[in-house]
Amino acid sequence: MHRSDLIEVIDVGNELGEGVLWRASDQTVWWTDILSMRLYQFNWDDHGVTSFKTPARLTAFSFVEGTDDILLAAFDEGLAYFEPATGRTEWLDRPDELAGKGLRLNDGRTDPQGRFWVGSMVEGENEGGERVSGILYRVDADEKLVSVKGGIQISNGLAWSPDGSELYFADSPTGKVSRASFNKATGGPGPFADWLSIEDASPDGGVTDAEGYYWSALWGGSRVHRYSPSGELDLSLKISCPQPTCVAFGGPRLDHLIITSARTGLSDEVLSEHSLSGGLYIFETPFRGIESVRYKGSSWRQHWPH
Repeated sequence: MHRSDLIEVIDVGNELGEGVLWRASDQTVWWTDILSMRLYQFNWDDHGVTSFKTPARLTAFSFVEGTDDILLAAFDEGLAYFEPATGRTEWLDRPDELAGKGLRLNDGRTDPQGRFWVGSMVEGENEGGERVSGILYRVDADEKLVSVKGGIQISNGLAWSPDGSELYFADSPTGKVSRASFNKATGGPGPFADWLSIEDASPDGGVTDAEGYYWSALWGGSRVHRYSPSGELDLSLKISCPQPTCVAFGGPRLDHLIITSARTGLSDEVLSEHSLSGGLYIFETPFRGIESVRYKGSSWRQHWPH
């Protein structure tokens, strides 16, 4: 039996913690509280926590090749380069289909070749009162959002197999995680097919480990699941909060599972029973993750010359 032990909860009280990533260059963990418009940094060595104000709701981000000062940031209304220490923001793309249309960007992750992917989610009707649906975008080196897949309610769960040949994607309200073959050269996925169906919770953020198993944070399920490449449940990791949101592997050996969580929408009664909701959970595991790939766009050098 696989054993994973909770070793720490960083009690930051996030309204909607998301987008967690490990950065090996300085041994830090980064994540966002979307609703509070804060970006967080946790130092692995001294356990210090630093937070930064964001200019809009930061939903996902990627580290950038060649610098530790700047992030490629998916804000609710578009894509930008963002410097946490100063708050400086250089907008790259703000699609017309987002602003005032009942949509915002949501979960994102960089593929093994250094392209960033991010999907949008439905927040309400558009300005004309019409129903809308979200889009999964790819961001190539030209730093523009390219539409890949439509008809989405809440885009989540982006991850790739270790060899980069398969793409995983979740549309949370449907309870389904789908999978598609992936062309590493072009960044084009094949047809998406249902891979998992989860009935009692919603699949939120996902990540694959070095063995090719897929981990899914189950919103409303108080747990994180590990699935084999064939879709069999291998491990159910219980979390002391109802709303785990995103997962990443980190630590010097990439053997710690790091989980963000949320407090939003929980009653006072539930919060009194689950007071660490909104915290950052860190488990030591017998598994190893895959180091996150940095985004390979380069125009930041024009804005931040060195």
